[in-house]
Amino acid sequence: MSEEFEVGIIGAGPGGYAAALRAAQRGARVLLVEREQVGGTCLNWGCIPTKALLATAELGEKIQQAAEFGLRLTGSVEFDWAAMQARQRGLVQRLRRGVEYLLRARGVTLLRGQGQLGGPHEIAVTTDTGEERFPVRSLILAPGSQPLRPPLPGVQTEGVFTSRDLLQLDTLPDRLVVLGAGPVGMEFAHLFQTLGVAVTVLEMLPRILPAEDETIVAELTRLFRRRGMKLFTAVSVQRIRAGAHGLVVHYTQKGEEREVEAEVVLLAVGRQANIENLGLEEVGVRVKQGQIAVDEHLRTNVPHIYAVGDVLRGAGDAHTALAEGLAAAENALGARVKVDYCSLPNCIFTHPPIARVGLTEAQARAQGYAVQVGTFLYRNSGQALALNEGEGLVKVVRDAQTDHLLGVHILGAQAPSLIGEAVLALRLGATGKLLARTVHAHPTLPEVFAEAVLDSLGLALHQVGSRP
Repeated sequence: MSEEFEVGIIGAGPGGYAAALRAAQRGARVLLVEREQVGGTCLNWGCIPTKALLATAELGEKIQQAAEFGLRLTGSVEFDWAAMQARQRGLVQRLRRGVEYLLRARGVTLLRGQGQLGGPHEIAVTTDTGEERFPVRSLILAPGSQPLRPPLPGVQTEGVFTSRDLLQLDTLPDRLVVLGAGPVGMEFAHLFQTLGVAVTVLEMLPRILPAEDETIVAELTRLFRRRGMKLFTAVSVQRIRAGAHGLVVHYTQKGEEREVEAEVVLLAVGRQANIENLGLEEVGVRVKQGQIAVDEHLRTNVPHIYAVGDVLRGAGDAHTALAEGLAAAENALGARVKVDYCSLPNCIFTHPPIARVGLTEAQARAQGYAVQVGTFLYRNSGQALALNEGEGLVKVVRDAQTDHLLGVHILGAQAPSLIGEAVLALRLGATGKLLARTVHAHPTLPEVFAEAVLDSLGLALHQVGSRP
């Protein structure tokens, strides 16, 4: 039996490796077990590769606008899918090596293999050469999630892919059908449409991106449809079959049976937590509705075992898992840290992208707040127009009684970066009046947030229609 580790972690995604680095910073002896690649889904098959591909797609879009910027192109611009894939894979490898270096530099013991609970204070690691057991004082479970394959007839047909599979394509399809209009589905829909693929999206719920603010979603839906994307909501997919020219997806909408042809079908209907083969039952860790149950300190019902990331919710953001990993590491070493979920941002990298923090208008009203809303359109921003990025808007949700921000929602250029100011404002309890007096450099995009706050106070300067 090996010497005891103070902290043992299963899973080296954002939550797991962040926990390992923080625990090591605190002087703990740390064991980190990973069955696949360090960095988890985000780095290897999600956030990083898709954002690398989206960056190329959006650069291509920008180049195609050259004439609007006063540039004359002497040749055509074409997307090279193979080169794009090579670039994203190179970036993934570089970042993965970077994380591995950080773990080594901090003295974390990284083991490759299938990790599971061998006992209340033990991790069993299975590799090709057998099984080895390691005693640990505290455990953090960060096994992540995997794409959900729904029990749909034909779901195993060749050409039906998950998001992970789609990143392995060697050539672009002519037609893509996306099942599910959440963040993953819409990011891929945007990417492939930009690359010239005919895209159809089928969503079970009444609108795309159902977790986002209705005003934001309505505008993005309009923009996507204007560009030629086919979006069908409130549908029920019945089956997928092989047809004469590829795949055929059968669905119903408003009681009418319909079908759409595709070369490739993307399953983007959600993710499921990786709780199988972890040894949870043997140790007595409580599972609720397919996810590990924890308290506000990320502790399971077994006091020295913590859990973080997608295993708590089935799907989530990498930065949420990272924040939980840091908190769990601190708590495993004696602290009582909580994650402030109310100020965690959420970003969707469509074009224009979406970013938000806090409550939507509907949520705020449902919770009984005296809601005051302010909006500002990107097309009223000088900097947005200079960048040829006039599509989008900012929406601020404010408590009229206390003047505190309740939520901020951005659809527009650089939204995932712009949301940082709103996150800090929400975290620090900034009021609308304080933000209204905060000077933003001109001309810059952060001014759109400032103007939306002013509009919520009836004081917007650069937009007709503000309240007097």
